[in-house]
Amino acid sequence: MTDLIFHDSTKKGIRAFIAHPSHAVLLVGPAGAGKETVARHIASELLKTSLEKLAAYPYLSVVTSEDSKSIGIDEVRELQHFASLKIPRSGQYNRIIIIGNAHRMTQEAQNALLKLIEEPPEATLIVLTTPAQQALLPTITSRCQLITIHPLEESQAMDYFRNRGHNATQLQRAWLISGGLAGLMSALLVADSEHPLVQAAATARELLQTDAFERLVRVDELSKQPANTMRDVLLVLQQMARIALARPASSAVRGKWQSVLQGSYDTITALDKGAQAKLALTNLMLNL
Repeated sequence: MTDLIFHDSTKKGIRAFIAHPSHAVLLVGPAGAGKETVARHIASELLKTSLEKLAAYPYLSVVTSEDSKSIGIDEVRELQHFASLKIPRSGQYNRIIIIGNAHRMTQEAQNALLKLIEEPPEATLIVLTTPAQQALLPTITSRCQLITIHPLEESQAMDYFRNRGHNATQLQRAWLISGGLAGLMSALLVADSEHPLVQAAATARELLQTDAFERLVRVDELSKQPANTMRDVLLVLQQMARIALARPASSAVRGKWQSVLQGSYDTITALDKGAQAKLALTNLMLNL
């Protein structure tokens, strides 16, 4: 773990799992926490290979959801076929299956995966990642070892990224937006514009820097975005508000950030209950 950064509690969980691994592990943490990095780190450690060489490892299969699409039964059946192939035995684990955003599996796909987890092939490790443990079947989560990916401490994050050449202004901005989510903070600092949360952070900043009229003009455009895209923006707004509220500030500034936090939370709740996106976003823009 010398070149990777994890919260101390996360680090202990990873080390404990690597020392005594089971056939399935569930990595739980918010979007941007670095769950995919942790999954690949665990795989590289158990396979005794470097992260650089992991991508070319022949007995690694990675499935994840792109553009908020569901992971269906066909993808899981492909994993079942992959897990049934005979492979050379060279260690305790030498075949790895990683399912990113496992909460996006359909019910049918989850039931199919359950069979694989209940009767895992020899020397096969299954790694699942999700922001919410409750989004998976209890019969799946109960058969997985759990590792929670915690946000970083501020001093820890600042020291780590400062030693990699980032200045104080860059660090403060990235910290304010990421709230200690290692994956998001790293993406912000290396200007990884392809990372969906970096794009969400840019949208969140734009919304906070414009007046109510300009925000309302954008409602129609934002309401047409994929549901997960707007949800990422709302999650970033929440992160920014929580970090700002944790610092000393005037009552007026605190009142503004409390409105941002409450508004983003209420919008997510409304969308989850099936509210019309345009109406929910209009209410948010009026309260930012």
